[in-house]
Amino acid sequence: ETSRPTAGNVITLRKPETFTLHLDAVELALLDQVRSKSEKFFRETNRFSELQKLVTESVDEVKELRTEIHSLQERCVTNVELVPIMDNTRADLRAISRVMEGIEDVVNCKASIASLMSVGDHLGAIEALRVARSLLAQTPEQESGDGSSQHLSLGKLRALSKMGEQLDQYEKLVV
Repeated sequence: ETSRPTAGNVITLRKPETFTLHLDAVELALLDQVRSKSEKFFRETNRFSELQKLVTESVDEVKELRTEIHSLQERCVTNVELVPIMDNTRADLRAISRVMEGIEDVVNCKASIASLMSVGDHLGAIEALRVARSLLAQTPEQESGDGSSQHLSLGKLRALSKMGEQLDQYEKLVV
């Protein structure tokens, strides 16, 4: 036997047109939500792209600034303590230059003695001997770093230590 549905067990189906109206309403609500959310999504996507571009430009700017700072640091005197040290070094180099010029004068005088003797100019050779001895005894003034002056006798230099003996030998030959 077949059972018959009772009034409590029966499901009544509505007409498909009524479902269509509900589905249309849900679909329209979903479309409105997507439309409102998609506008915000695209706005945020554009904003994110702009921020990304701004960050990239800022990074490039920082790199350029670092390069410029490095270039400026290379061209500037960064350690002011070096200035007096460099000034002292310059003064020392000037003093060495004066001593070297004195040595050159003594060596040139000594070289001229032999050539003067070879041509028979004994008076010129004696004068060259006198000049060479006066140069050896001379003390070129040097400025020290504190403003005072120091004296250095060319005859006391190791490079010219035998020069006096050589001049004595020339003198014996001339006289």
